[in-house]
Amino acid sequence: MVMPMCSDGINDMFEHNPWNYTTFAQNCKKKYGVIPKPEAARIKYGGDNLRAASNIVFSNGLLDPWTGGGILSNINDDVKAIIIKKSAHHLDLMASNPNDPRSVVVARTSTKNNIRNWITNFAQPMGAFISKQAADRPTSAYRRQPTPVFSGFSADRDK
Repeated sequence: MVMPMCSDGINDMFEHNPWNYTTFAQNCKKKYGVIPKPEAARIKYGGDNLRAASNIVFSNGLLDPWTGGGILSNINDDVKAIIIKKSAHHLDLMASNPNDPRSVVVARTSTKNNIRNWITNFAQPMGAFISKQAADRPTSAYRRQPTPVFSGFSADRDK
């Protein structure tokens, strides 16, 4: 796995150390006898195969070292990529703080709006098919007992 790490000595507490794939690959070959595959994680975990996915927001803080492996552009209308200029790893997923950069506040709002729209779009068409009696029933009437699942198989699969 290739994990680009660098520092500029200005926006971080480290000495200036730019990322250089060629140097990184040469060091891997020399030390471990392998040449790294920068696209391997993306390919293995389906990063190119999200066309059929929906209702996902990928948020990427540009101060997060994992951004290099992130989804950085929208895949379709329901798989969104949000780029956050002044954000580090998971900052946008933390509780809000008065000191949050504006870019983080905007990203949170965008994420909430996307989720709200997906829920609304999902729920509205279903309302047309629910009878008045069904709508008045307590939700517990629709609950099923959970079925234990072991190694991907339902425990009661022989029934």
